[in-house]
Amino acid sequence: MKLLEVLPGPWTIMAIADDRGDSDLLDYLASKEGTDEFEDIMSVLSSAAEHGPPPNKRKCRKLSSDIWEFKAGLIRVFFFFDKGKIIVCTHGVDKPKPRVLQRQIGRAESIRGKYLVAKRNGTLG
Repeated sequence: MKLLEVLPGPWTIMAIADDRGDSDLLDYLASKEGTDEFEDIMSVLSSAAEHGPPPNKRKCRKLSSDIWEFKAGLIRVFFFFDKGKIIVCTHGVDKPKPRVLQRQIGRAESIRGKYLVAKRNGTLG
C-alpha cells in the first residue's frame, strides 16, 4: 500500500494506492475529467487542502465514526483523517443508493484498517 499526494497545502490530500501505484480514487477522478462535476469536486478538494474540510454538509459529511465523504454533484469521495492535518482518500463513486452507501462505507473502513496496519508495521510506501 502506498500514499500518493493529490493536493498539497496546510491540509495534505492523499490517495491510497496499491503497491504498483494504482489508485482507485485517481482512476475514478480521471474518468470524470472534462465534466462540470470534476471541476466541482476538484474545487472542494482544493478548498479542503487550503482550509480543511468544509463545514457545509452539502460538500462534506461524516458517514461513520471514522469515514467522511466529499460531495460535488453525483461525485462522492470517501476519506478519513490522519495525524498532522492529513486527509486520506480511499476511493470515489457516483452517488450511491442508501443500501449501496453502507457497502461503500464498509469498503472505506476496510481500506482504513489496512492503512493503519501498514503504517504501524512501517510498510506504507
